[in-house]
Amino acid sequence: MLFTDFIIGALVVNAMPHLILGLIKTHFLGMFGYGPKGNITYAILQFVLCIILFCSNYGF
Repeated sequence: MLFTDFIIGALVVNAMPHLILGLIKTHFLGMFGYGPKGNITYAILQFVLCIILFCSNYGF
């Protein structure tokens, strides 16, 4: 297991609670604020970072 794989897994695991709590409109403190929109934005940003890291590590 590479260090990059660990980072990809950690980002995906951290994105899930932010996405779920954002979708059910629970106020949860995230990087982009306290409201649901900030949590959804943070989850999308983490997911995009995961895709970029995965593609740079393994290709398409």
